[in-house]
Formats: sequence, C-alpha cells, structure tokens
Amino acid sequence: MIWFNCPLKECQRRADGRRLDCDELGKSVQTFYHVNDVQPPCDMAPLCERLETIDEDGNHNSALVDRVVSFDIQERSLRKWLTAFGVEDRQYNLLQEIDANQDKDRVFEQIDKVIMNVLDNKQSEKETMREMFAIKIR
Repeated sequence: MIWFNCPLKECQRRADGRRLDCDELGKSVQTFYHVNDVQPPCDMAPLCERLETIDEDGNHNSALVDRVVSFDIQERSLRKWLTAFGVEDRQYNLLQEIDANQDKDRVFEQIDKVIMNVLDNKQSEKETMREMFAIKIR
C-alpha cells in the first residue's frame, strides 16, 4: 500500500490547473496539460484555443476538500490497520509512505523504490519457502 503524503493546497493547485485537449474531431485521443507543470506548446494556436478545464462533478475543488476532510477523519484508524500487515521478521510494513509534494520524476523514483523493495521481499519469501520444503523433503 503506497500512501502519498501531499498537502491539501498542493492537491488543490494540481487539480485547478488541469486542462484537457479533446481533438477537434472528437476522437478518443486526449492529452492532459497543466497550466504550471505541463504547459501546452504555445506555438500551436489551435491547441491553446481548444483546451478545456477539467471540471467534472466528482473532481470539483469542493469535492476534493470533502474527500480530504473525510480522509482526515479516518486517517489514524486506517494507518493503524494498514501497519498491522507486512512481514514482521523482515521488519517490512505493508504501508509505505511517499512524499508526493515533489516533482513527478522524484515521486516516480520513490514509487519505483517501493515496488523494487516489494519484489525483493517476495523473492526472499520464495527462497525461504523453497528452503523449508527442501528440508521437509529430506
């Protein structure tokens, strides 16, 4: 379980700046931009005119705040429950936290590190199980 730590203001900034490019023919090709982080190329005038603000009911700013408030109410019990799982003898906890208040490349590096750690733990588990079965067979 990857837990992304990110302040509410940053989440709101990211949500508010999202833009969607639906090509002029209405095809399913959609490209996402952000007014600050992933800006559309300025030399493509038709593109800039057809960008649409992403303002879906479920993704509206007020819905985001409601979700965060709801999450904050449940956070402590959720953390307690998630930390109860893992591999105790390896001191590996199911809940892995990432600082998501960074640029996307740094966040991706952290996610990649968590996933590689999970894979390493799974491989160690397999090797342990093979050794245990080998001993029982003898």
